[in-house]
Amino acid sequence: MKFPFFATLKNHCPALFLLAFILSAIPVAEGADFWEKKEYTEWSKKDCGKMLENSPWAEKYEVTSIDINRADFEASDGAPPFIRYRIQLRSALPIREAIVRQTQIDNKYDDLTPEQQQAIDKQTDPFLNTSYEDFVVAYITYETNTPRNVVSQLVRHWQTQNTDRLKFSVFLGGSKGEKVPLSEYVVPQSADQYFQFVFPRKVNGAEVLGPDDKELILEFPVPPTGRVGGGTAYIQFKTKDMMYNDKLEY
Repeated sequence: MKFPFFATLKNHCPALFLLAFILSAIPVAEGADFWEKKEYTEWSKKDCGKMLENSPWAEKYEVTSIDINRADFEASDGAPPFIRYRIQLRSALPIREAIVRQTQIDNKYDDLTPEQQQAIDKQTDPFLNTSYEDFVVAYITYETNTPRNVVSQLVRHWQTQNTDRLKFSVFLGGSKGEKVPLSEYVVPQSADQYFQFVFPRKVNGAEVLGPDDKELILEFPVPPTGRVGGGTAYIQFKTKDMMYNDKLEY
């Protein structure tokens, strides 16, 4: 197969032809994630979903049934009963960017007039540009395939928790550092199924994550609800994967 453009380049400008050949021979980096390839304003809805559910800054923890033979506790979808917690580090910039980009996509931002885009920017910029120099925020949602009465128990549990109750059992820390206790627990007044843990980013002048820490670890108790067992959730975020724009984001 002949490529007239490259043939012309070779005949009239050998140096440029050589450069074009070298560039064409350089392979595209394989295995790079979408957030390394493009700006957040170019992310797709699928990209945003991945960032918010399965990325270095988003993990999940699932509690399964301890007794699936109870006829009065069958899962609504026929699967073994579970309670699933999804954890996002909302203080991490890429998570906030995914939320803002998702909002843009839902509002067809790319097709709007500049004035309409500015109106959306005015609403999202404060969230996007909030400084988290002093805090680390873990945003946690929960869902279950169990009967409605079990969901109500779960909502009631998290609605009745407070900072004083949780500060001795909710911690954040590095793989080699000390555990940092919870500084604030935030829960909605409505029955929305989420809550937030807020931690100080620095203790005695030192970052929660030290230079040798390989993981950021979130620890919190999960209640037994219905016949779904409780226990303690240990959520591990790999620090080597949490670099974003040459900065460790968390």
